[in-house]
Amino acid sequence: MKKKLLLAYLLFFAAKVHAQNIISEKKLAASFPIVSDQMAYIVVNDEDDSLVQKAAILFQKDIEMVSGKKPVIVSS
Repeated sequence: MKKKLLLAYLLFFAAKVHAQNIISEKKLAASFPIVSDQMAYIVVNDEDDSLVQKAAILFQKDIEMVSGKKPVIVSS
């Protein structure tokens, strides 16, 4: 039991050490802003499943709650 607990701890620690920095307040190479002074768009296809459409709407609401800006959902 102790070995399993130690292994779980080591795996958690290793994952934490090598975790990616996903959110940044600075502009970095190969990154893109979700919220900025420019209008952001969420693009979906009209032929996508209804769950994709729902996910886009939920993502739009999340961004609005965090930033106060509501991105436009565009259907192609």
